[in-house]
Amino acid sequence: MSLNIKFIGKIPPPIGGVTIHTYRLFQWLKKYKKISINLTALNDTENDDRDVKYIGNIYLWLVKKVLFSFQEDIIHYHGSDYRGLLLLVLVKKLHNDFKLVWSIQGEHIVPMIQSKNKFMQSIIYDLDTIIVANKYIQEGLYSLGVDKKNVVVISPFLMPLDNNPKQLLAKYKKKERKILIFNAYRLEFNKKGEDIYGFATLIKSFKYINVNTTLVLLIPQMNQLEKKYYHDCINELNEDYKQRIILIQDEKNQGWEYINEADIFIRPTITDGDSISVKEALCCEVPTIVSDCTYRPEETIKFKTGDYHSLAHAVNDLINNYIVEKHKLLNLDLCNKSNGNDFLNLYLKIGKN
Repeated sequence: MSLNIKFIGKIPPPIGGVTIHTYRLFQWLKKYKKISINLTALNDTENDDRDVKYIGNIYLWLVKKVLFSFQEDIIHYHGSDYRGLLLLVLVKKLHNDFKLVWSIQGEHIVPMIQSKNKFMQSIIYDLDTIIVANKYIQEGLYSLGVDKKNVVVISPFLMPLDNNPKQLLAKYKKKERKILIFNAYRLEFNKKGEDIYGFATLIKSFKYINVNTTLVLLIPQMNQLEKKYYHDCINELNEDYKQRIILIQDEKNQGWEYINEADIFIRPTITDGDSISVKEALCCEVPTIVSDCTYRPEETIKFKTGDYHSLAHAVNDLINNYIVEKHKLLNLDLCNKSNGNDFLNLYLKIGKN
């Protein structure tokens, strides 16, 4: 008898780290005969997979589950909406006929939990398993009193099953000019109003970066506030710099397909998890520069978080030593390991208990 699993979460589009991970893991797990899996999508997408269903209003849907529970053995919630998690915990308390799993990919989630009142904080103690992206999130949950045996670290990184990238940046390539690429599904701000993706730091650094570069900004979505912020940052540059910046708002093609064609990938975030795009870049053998805000793969080149001079220095050094740095990315171990097996083994373990 196979193990029956339900995923609850958003899938692309939008093309962000969490949505990519959720759908990519779903596709990986469908290959295994030991389990049966379906996905309840929290967003309405044009997906023709018969095992994916859009449920509309999650709260109305979960109220029904309060009455009738789930048919699956494991419910894995990939959302960040704490009210949705609260309702799932309520269903579990009333019926207790399934295991409840939650994934946390971003380090900002732990402070979000800490800001809740004691009752809202307490619901994390009723989860059977919390899967986290790195040890810092793990330690943050321990500090909140979560049982250590209920927290598991598994990298969310999985390369896509369809590994045939398109030629998306060919028209921007110029001889002797390096393509730098920045990827964020949107420009976001924390409660302090800080730019989470470090966009302003990137734009300020561009003034001090080798002029034989083109900066590609892959930002699929921006609301009006984010557009204003974007233009305010860009307008600090003179026209010569602006002409070497290309904004791409593509919600259909995945970020790694663009990154694969770039020369350098830059991720200047002020907070992060185990970034999927960073590992995608490394596996595409694209030298990668990252802020030092959290744990980063050893193959990356780090700069001081929020310091645009430090970022510019890192980019210029990389350009000067490009062949050496690119050669270091050949046949990386992280690209040959399938985290899909780690998830599968965890589900099988949870299902037995």
